[in-house]
Amino acid sequence: MRKDENGAYTRFDGFKNGGAVKWLAFPLKIGASWKYDDATTSTVTGLENVAIGLMTYKDCYHIFSKHSGGAFTGDEWVAPNNGLVKSEVVFADGSKRSKALVEFKPAK
Repeated sequence: MRKDENGAYTRFDGFKNGGAVKWLAFPLKIGASWKYDDATTSTVTGLENVAIGLMTYKDCYHIFSKHSGGAFTGDEWVAPNNGLVKSEVVFADGSKRSKALVEFKPAK
């Protein structure tokens, strides 16, 4: 992952631009939208508290992503000072993928 003043970028094999895609557009704010790749748009829909196990991450940015061809929709929650804490993707065939942060330790 790479980060600059305009956003956070990640890499995926198979993308035509060498794999780099804009995962987040900075500054994150409600209503902001950006193109994740040629076919996917992501939008910050609001701020939400996210409970995972015994931990609650407050004021997480809820980001909804939709593939224009209908391949998937996704929801991600990004906590200030923590990063991605939860992700849920539903694919066109109805299958689902979920991820959640297990542990976070601040850098020393």
